[in-house]
Parts: sequence; structure tokens; C-alpha cells
Amino acid sequence: EMQQAFAEFERSRATEELAIFRDVADQYPTELRYRFEIANRLMALKEYGEAIPLYQQSSQDPKLRVQATLRLGQAFLFADFVDEAVDTLRGLADGYEIKGDDNAKEIYYWFARSLEAKQEIPTALKNYSQVAQWDFTYRDVQGRIKKLRNPTPTA
Repeated sequence: EMQQAFAEFERSRATEELAIFRDVADQYPTELRYRFEIANRLMALKEYGEAIPLYQQSSQDPKLRVQATLRLGQAFLFADFVDEAVDTLRGLADGYEIKGDDNAKEIYYWFARSLEAKQEIPTALKNYSQVAQWDFTYRDVQGRIKKLRNPTPTA
């Protein structure tokens, strides 16, 4: 009951913030930060198709490029555009130069998630393993590695 109330609160908050950021973006149409924030609220509301073009636009800002591209890959994945998610996140992982920082862990984790969704298990395992080498307790990476290495047979 409390979880449901919290989920409703988060949805209500995201809806209100979305309206505010849309108003501000109308006033400052060239400021890409507001499009990024609108896209984040749309993601919270599970409106992935609407978030994708806003992440694409906001990724043109050098200050937002990494985060917007990461979120773009996630939006593609959640919207079931798995090939697009893989390509987007592969490009981001290949171009990201600071290995092992928080952004790198997040990038490699979501790249592995997209590869897993595409059933490219060996490459997904390699990327999950890289995250585990940087931070063994990161998210659910241990469980994902174990599951992919030892899949349970379906009956």
C-alpha cells in the first residue's frame, strides 16, 4: 500500500515537473538542458517514444552529451528498439575515455543490458564482467553474470 502511494506520488511529481519544464523550455527554446529535463520526466512517466527525440536533441550539447546519450540508449531499450539501444550504447562505450568512473559503470551496465535483450550473451557477459571488475557490488551485476553463465534449463 505504501509502495503504491509512493509510486502515485512520483508520477504526480513527474507530471507537475514536466509541465513546469515545458513552460520554461518554451521561454528558452535554444537551451537544451530543459529538453533533457523534459525527457527525464517523460521517462519517469514511461513515455519513451516522446523522450527519444528530446534526448537526441539534448545530446548535441557537449555538457549533456554523455548523460543524454546514455538515457537515449535506455529509452530505446525500454521502448523495445533493442538494435538502436545497442548501437547507441556501443558508440557511447567506445568513445568514453574514463574507465571505471560512475559514468563508465552506468554506460557498460546498460550496454550489457541491451546486449542481453538482443541475446548477444557472450558480449553482454564481457561487459557485465567489466563492470564487476570495477565495482563488484554495482546494481545487480553479480546476479546477471551468474544467470547468464548458468542458465537454468527450461522444462
